[in-house]
Amino acid sequence: MKPMLRSLLLLLATVPLTAQDQASTLSLLSGAAEAVVTATVTGSEQSTPEFLRASFRVDTVLKGEPGPTFSMLEPAGACCGRALFALQPGQQVLLFLHHRGPAWHVLADGRGAVPARPAVVAHVRQLLGSADDGARAQLLFAALLAEDSRVRADAALALANMVPPAPDAGGQLGLATALRAELANGSALLPSLLQTAANTGQHQLVPELVLACLSTTWADRADLLAATLARMPAIAVTAAMADHWPDTTAGCLRAADLLAVLPLSHSAPLLQRLLHDGRSAKVTCRAATVLLEQGVPRSAFTDLLPPPLLDAAVRAAAAAPRLRLVRPRTRP
Repeated sequence: MKPMLRSLLLLLATVPLTAQDQASTLSLLSGAAEAVVTATVTGSEQSTPEFLRASFRVDTVLKGEPGPTFSMLEPAGACCGRALFALQPGQQVLLFLHHRGPAWHVLADGRGAVPARPAVVAHVRQLLGSADDGARAQLLFAALLAEDSRVRADAALALANMVPPAPDAGGQLGLATALRAELANGSALLPSLLQTAANTGQHQLVPELVLACLSTTWADRADLLAATLARMPAIAVTAAMADHWPDTTAGCLRAADLLAVLPLSHSAPLLQRLLHDGRSAKVTCRAATVLLEQGVPRSAFTDLLPPPLLDAAVRAAAAAPRLRLVRPRTRP
């Protein structure tokens, strides 16, 4: 992995996901909405050349007092941030609403209008019934195992965008099970789940994450796992690496990249092991490069490496960016 890419990935992996995604989670929509309802579309027409009007009959009120019927306007035409143009009469939707002036509008630039699937509606009802942030977090951990894909994905994103309390035993099981499934199958949920594991200090997952990092054939997944493990206790990461030491050149290169994000006080013994591995000049050069990047002087390698290999490691270390990565606060 190139040093610049590694540094950028580490930086990106330690910050919350985008505000746009965060604002569209069912958890935050539930809290921000003045009214939450399931409603049936009773009409949709372009009332003027500039505006589309959709009419609704309220079926179930989950929050607020929207009245039995209402209508909403939005600019005509299909466009990002619009919700009404795709609705058809007879369709049932789950709406997160707020007032803008005297009229109701859909929250989050139209992302507050979702198909009213029973599992999604039941999940929102539970979210609205949560007594506090702690209860809501435990509900979200449990939802990581939901059968409905929207509920699972939404729970993963919501947890990654908050600083939840440590999960209870059921929550730990939900997070671990969801992580294992994503590591086995792969999807867009993995970054959110890994961020939550790091945010809540799930150190018991370190051995599994290390094994996944060293054995994966996907460079982007290895980078993501390394960025997560950089936030775990270094002593636990290096112990797990020693237990799952790779026996291939590709695995050794993954190990070097992982050791590069750990403090030298913990990584040095394993980097020395890579340096003396002898199976591949590429592995030796990468281990030397990481040690040089960490401040070990060139003179320490003169009796260990052939001059051409040492020169290559020095050039690679000199080309590495000098970015200072600041560990974010994970508590208020």
